Amino acid sequence: LKKWAWKKSLIFGAASGLMVVISFLPFYNPLFFNNLQNSLGLYFKKFEFNASLYYIVREYGFWSKGYNWGPLIPPYLNGIVILGIVGLFFSKKSVQPTTDFFKNCLWAFSIYLFCATTVHPWYGAFPVFLCLFTHWRFPIVWSYFIFLSYVHYSYPQPTENYWLIGVEYLAVLMYIIFEAKSYKIRQFRRLLSSLLT
Repeated sequence: LKKWAWKKSLIFGAASGLMVVISFLPFYNPLFFNNLQNSLGLYFKKFEFNASLYYIVREYGFWSKGYNWGPLIPPYLNGIVILGIVGLFFSKKSVQPTTDFFKNCLWAFSIYLFCATTVHPWYGAFPVFLCLFTHWRFPIVWSYFIFLSYVHYSYPQPTENYWLIGVEYLAVLMYIIFEAKSYKIRQFRRLLSSLLT
């Protein structure tokens, strides 16, 4: 059975990849991939807005070495994202494949956002949608706090307020911990009640 699941996943992945390549063919010209690569490079290495882990590591670089680690950090954060997503999809599966799919998508996108150099408020819409199909509700809390990033535009010269960014991500982290503990307690109570009945 597992062999079939792997085979189907590989076939689906190959078909999806082929469709992406075919859909890009009408736009192909010699400069297309170069321009696409430059755009992605700008997004991942130059733009910075409302980041979490990136800002922490960057500030540590300023503090410990005295220079900006900014250009060096994104490849490592991208590695964390890839490892996190691979870990999610190779972790133990439950008997609820639909719920697991949404939960894995929610955590995959959340890991990406926690490691991203740029997190605009509207990026929070997709996790809010995904959380509706899981027991996790931290994206809803995040959707309230992410709007603190608009304060950055209230200054005469747009400047980020790192204290507000800290409040945003600390609130989300605290709620994730609260939810994880609450979920474990609910699972334990369910197990206990099933054993006693």
